[in-house]
Amino acid sequence: MTERSAFRLFGPLLLLGAAAGCASAWKLRTAEAPFPLQWPFAPSPARVTYLRALTGVSSSATVGSALAAVAYGSERAEANAFVLPVAVATWRDGRMAVADMGRGAVHLVFPRTSRYLRLTGPKTAPMRTPVALAFDDDGRLFVSDSSSGLYVFGPDGAFLSTIRSVGGTPLGRPTGVAWSPTRRLLYVVDTLAHAIYALDAQGRLVRTIGGRGDGPGQFNFPTHVALTPAGELVVADSLNFRIQMFDPEGTLVGMFGAAGANVGGFNKIKGLAFDSAGLLHVADAGNSFVQIFNRKQQLLMKYGDPGSRDELMASPNGIAIDSKNNIYVADLVNDRVNQYVLVDASNPEGAKPAAPSALPPPPPPAAPAKTP
Repeated sequence: MTERSAFRLFGPLLLLGAAAGCASAWKLRTAEAPFPLQWPFAPSPARVTYLRALTGVSSSATVGSALAAVAYGSERAEANAFVLPVAVATWRDGRMAVADMGRGAVHLVFPRTSRYLRLTGPKTAPMRTPVALAFDDDGRLFVSDSSSGLYVFGPDGAFLSTIRSVGGTPLGRPTGVAWSPTRRLLYVVDTLAHAIYALDAQGRLVRTIGGRGDGPGQFNFPTHVALTPAGELVVADSLNFRIQMFDPEGTLVGMFGAAGANVGGFNKIKGLAFDSAGLLHVADAGNSFVQIFNRKQQLLMKYGDPGSRDELMASPNGIAIDSKNNIYVADLVNDRVNQYVLVDASNPEGAKPAAPSALPPPPPPAAPAKTP
């Protein structure tokens, strides 16, 4: 046997052994901004800047992974590129989860340990359409799958359980999720039920908020939820083209918004997130930008615009803001997560935000709503 033929026969096995012997160090694949980008535009002072795009997860070129790439090509790395990323969440240790509808999975990255997991759930009933994410205080990850229910994973990424019904009622189309650390409740949007369910840490129903309609406290295909720093619930009432706010007991305390294709209006409200100053960031998939509102419901500014360029968005869905005011926006159509930085959280555009506890007054009584 010649040396060349021996390599052809045994080379792949040798390479595979070398790859198995060298642990990969995983990291987010990024595309850095070619030049500084900001909102509002220069020469105004920057309030939000674009940093980079996150396009997937890849392993470092260790000896083993480099040899494997020679033998098998780059498909291994490409298999972890984002396809239809629709939601993003971060936890206090820096870990990041990205719900990827195109993969039918959640990418979970641990930057401190360079570890990566692709979460799909149990083999007998895997996820199909993960659309929203939330971490609890202990690092458990709740994944809302719009066609299957809620999947729960442990802090180490191990699958724990699936929640398919609440209070004996099957979930219709679970979408947005949010965890309340003060109440230790998980809020779950059921878009088809036009309701928000509050579940305890064991998944038991505590209360139901809403019902279909266009009156105060009613919903028309809600999609996402978030919590203010003071613990109030904020809901994207998407097809009523408004935001509604509830106290921790589920009582309506405010609402604002109207349909519109320009700044100040809502087209297709999706993700909601609060920054360190208590300002609300609203991702609008239809308008392809994010708007910032203060606690007086005043529009402060917007960032992003329709497009495929680095800093732009084609369909912003999920949004998350970490403790350092890094803003992560899941851009469904552009197959990436855009990372922005809130430069000045205290006074964007010269408008001082109200105190976190200063909620707007309840809306006036309204006539009974007509059901759409």
